[in-house]
Amino acid sequence: MKILIVNNLYKPFARGGAEKLAEMMVQELTAMGHEVMILTSLPRGERTQATAEQIAYLPGASRLFFGLNKLPAPLRLLFHLYGLIDPVAYFYTKRLIKKEKIELVVTHNLIGLGLVAFLAVKRSKIRHVHILHDIQLLHPSGLMLWQNEGLIKSISARAYQHLTACYSGAAMKVVSPSSWLLQLHKQAGLFKNAAAEVQPNPFAEKMMCDTGTARKVAQCLFVGQLEKHKGID
Repeated sequence: MKILIVNNLYKPFARGGAEKLAEMMVQELTAMGHEVMILTSLPRGERTQATAEQIAYLPGASRLFFGLNKLPAPLRLLFHLYGLIDPVAYFYTKRLIKKEKIELVVTHNLIGLGLVAFLAVKRSKIRHVHILHDIQLLHPSGLMLWQNEGLIKSISARAYQHLTACYSGAAMKVVSPSSWLLQLHKQAGLFKNAAAEVQPNPFAEKMMCDTGTARKVAQCLFVGQLEKHKGID
């Protein structure tokens, strides 16, 4: 089967867990005998690199994604809004699917590539599975911080969710790392007609802070980015 894996970041420009999971998926599907392509973004000024994998880099606005955090909030908002209508992302994705005779598309994080890629997959009328990693289909930031959970219930967020629900509506299946994240999307009206599956990330092992002693303070190890949105506070 010819499969297209879509994620906004991929090695050597990977940053976090979603990219690692996408890479693992590429490796496992290839080992099973499938022909796999990756659609991702490339930073401005960087050149495509020769690799054993088939990688297509989306041209246009996606190259601005790597410096997005340095832009003021109004420009970041414009970037996200443009991603809903980006004609370059739409036609490039649609042509790639047709040219490579893709039979299945698996999408991960699309912020940066443009959510209009959902529409390109939908209108190509092929099988589509989406993997959830965070809340970026509910809010462009993808982040829900403690004591700011109402972020996804604002009028602007609701309007955004209406659009993402329309764009992602053709997905035949949605896979979520937790039932909480899945239900959050279902409650917002996304993936209403899609088959749903909860499947924890394969590299996220369960941990227990049980020392087996009477100590009142447990010693725990935090592994991750030292960022507020990771919950280290």
